[in-house]
Amino acid sequence: MRRIILLTALALLLPLSAAARQGDPLPGPLVSADWLAAHLDDVVVLDIRTDIDSFSTGLAPSDDEEGMGLCSDPLPMGSHRIEGHIPGARLVRLADITGQYPGPNGPIGGMLAEPAAFQAAMQAAGVNAGQPVVVTSQGLSISDMANATRLYFALRHFGHDSVALLDGGVAGWIDAGHDFATRQLPFEPGDFQAGPGDATLLATRGQIEAGEAGALVDGRSGGEFRGLLDSSSVAGRGHLPGALHIPMGDLGSSGRPAYLHDTERQQATFSAVPDGPLTVYCDTGRRATLHWFVLNELLGKPARLYDGSLHEWTHQGGDLARP
Repeated sequence: MRRIILLTALALLLPLSAAARQGDPLPGPLVSADWLAAHLDDVVVLDIRTDIDSFSTGLAPSDDEEGMGLCSDPLPMGSHRIEGHIPGARLVRLADITGQYPGPNGPIGGMLAEPAAFQAAMQAAGVNAGQPVVVTSQGLSISDMANATRLYFALRHFGHDSVALLDGGVAGWIDAGHDFATRQLPFEPGDFQAGPGDATLLATRGQIEAGEAGALVDGRSGGEFRGLLDSSSVAGRGHLPGALHIPMGDLGSSGRPAYLHDTERQQATFSAVPDGPLTVYCDTGRRATLHWFVLNELLGKPARLYDGSLHEWTHQGGDLARP
């Protein structure tokens, strides 16, 4: 009940949110499992996960209407796995919404897909132009939630403003006692149209080099920020010079289901970030979309994403700093 009250209050604090601008049923950028259960017929649910096989399972469904594969008993949940999905959800692969681009020292991967490729992925998922979308991850960890904010960011970047994030993901849906599905139902392709991309949501390497990106926020772990740990996607150790460190784990619960912290706590987390231009980054841009979501969508603090992040920066000869 407390979480529902917080989400309602958040919607009131954000009258200019994407949902409010569109006049669609979404109450704001973040929705609860209970809200989604009451509005499941009004939205399309996109489930983005890397454990593809877990979306549909071999579990025997209960005797349900028309053989939809609905179950009400709790699903097995391992530390890195959850079997099944929200009824009617469509599976989206992370690889479908990202792409790679040539660089002077080899390809730069993990970045936003080209508009045509993203449009094809959304059409294949049955998304129509202007249709309200709720994006979910498995919700097993705060890092898992960043898969969903990666897709959320891409939708907003390509001009689809009618989108919300499911707090807690599929794990939160099951934890709230709602039925889950064990097999994908057929659906028609959509007519989603991708725009050219909103450049105001992105910061480029050139802007960072020129000091035009504003304050920089590094969303990686403490070990990565301090240069104590390697990353397979980063050619070096450390962080962008002058960057502030706000690890992704500070933005939500560490357990399962993973929920984002309330607005008051998020404001405290980002209290050291100065006013003015702001850019978030990580290693490949995925984790930092969670920071962008909290800042831009929940706190109303405009932020940009350095999409290439340290993968691009270091593979193009950029230097890193250490504390």
